[in-house]
Amino acid sequence: MAGGRLGQGLTIALCAALLFAGCRENPTQKAYRQGVQALQRGQYTQSIRLLQKSAKLGGTNAPVAAIHNGLGLAYYRIGQPENALGAFELSTRLDPEFAEPVYNTGVIMAESGRETQAVACFEKAAQLDPSGTRALEYLGRIFYRNQRWDNARKALNEARQRAPREPRILTAMALLELQVTNMVLAISCLQEALEHDAGYAPALYNLAIVNHLWLKNDSQAVPLFKDYLRLAPKGEGAEKASQVLQDINKLSSAAAAEETPGVVPPVTKAPVSSVLPVSVTAKKTGQQQPASPLVVAKVPLVSASPSCEELLRVARKLEQQGRLEAAINNYLLAAREAERVGKPSVRDQAAREANGLCAQNARAHYEVGLYWDWRGQPDEALAHLKQAAELSNTWYEAHFAVARVAVDKNEFDTALISLKKADQSRPDRPEALWMLAQLYDRNLGLTNQAIQAYELFEQRFGGDGRAQEGRGRLKALKGGIAENVHPSAPAKTDTQTRWRWLFKSRSQKNPEN
Repeated sequence: MAGGRLGQGLTIALCAALLFAGCRENPTQKAYRQGVQALQRGQYTQSIRLLQKSAKLGGTNAPVAAIHNGLGLAYYRIGQPENALGAFELSTRLDPEFAEPVYNTGVIMAESGRETQAVACFEKAAQLDPSGTRALEYLGRIFYRNQRWDNARKALNEARQRAPREPRILTAMALLELQVTNMVLAISCLQEALEHDAGYAPALYNLAIVNHLWLKNDSQAVPLFKDYLRLAPKGEGAEKASQVLQDINKLSSAAAAEETPGVVPPVTKAPVSSVLPVSVTAKKTGQQQPASPLVVAKVPLVSASPSCEELLRVARKLEQQGRLEAAINNYLLAAREAERVGKPSVRDQAAREANGLCAQNARAHYEVGLYWDWRGQPDEALAHLKQAAELSNTWYEAHFAVARVAVDKNEFDTALISLKKADQSRPDRPEALWMLAQLYDRNLGLTNQAIQAYELFEQRFGGDGRAQEGRGRLKALKGGIAENVHPSAPAKTDTQTRWRWLFKSRSQKNPEN
């Protein structure tokens, strides 16, 4: 329903029967409906006039509590918070079981720094609306801001009991656990959020940050950052994600910057989220839109990473719960951590468990394939990646990963097929076409095919940082002259690092090898 941003967190409840004009609509109901519609359109002065008219007309069926709640919203929007509080108070007296004006009073109290009164309002609103989560999420926000971790956890746990599949609440819980360095539980919450909504951008970003900063696992961080950028290409989070990807692509061993990328708080799916929880409901119907973000502090740079044994225990618990993708991710995290600390038996056990859960799950095969590639086991990696590509034939990343590993094994026929499939599935992405041109040119010596691929790259991606190099190669291939453009990869084909320069757009003319 429109109007969810009214009051930057204040909410309005409507009697469902009054949402639409009807032939039996009386003057009171008509004035109320028109007043609400004006409120939703941002015509606050007109809304006040119509709602006051509705209250004055009265009648036995007049929604008087909802009328005064609407008046409070309108007053608030024209900068009259005291009048707004008076209207909300009257609404509450008229209907003591009405949660909306209690919640709205809490929002104004919180905004004005009267947090003790705000907490009391939100606690009462949570009791009046036993199925809603807005008040509990706002409570969590206040407690979080004051570092009252146990109180924040209690509020968010109760919200989760009311809406166990809500990714926004799960992400908020993950942020809380990160603050108290409970890494394993934070990861589990983020993974569960993505199980319920694979396109929930804050969970993608935060899981990417955890992989990048704490687990040092950029092979999983990079695709998460890219997925986030496709969902949220603009804003502060997008800028930070892009910067991290640039730093990873530069293979820099130094810190990306003095300022660690902050964790993005959970947000609504609306294009622009407000600072405070927002919801528009229909009274007594339970219809509710999601609350907007908790405002959180930056996560400390130093945090205790979970042990490989702890990650293994979490993975087994997730497997028992039937959350197989999350279990596989944690088995692979355990394997990587075991490799880092020199525990090969734990590493091999975790890898075996992950292998055994893949079945016909494309994502599972893909993640396991990336793990084996990271371990330097191209045969195992290629088998899983091929399976992922077969199970999801239009999955760009899977085909591209197959091609990359196939080149490492000098299986150029496989690489060619996979690169063509990747390019067909996502012709808007340049990586596969560029790698195809390089493969024809550098590895196979197929001049005509290389020329065609470079020309196609120029047509599609003339503004890409690699286009200048492509033009230089076209000139060299067509004219039979020695090139003087620095290649994207060394001529050797027996090292797994040789394709790294292919995966980024370079602004430098002569990047270092």
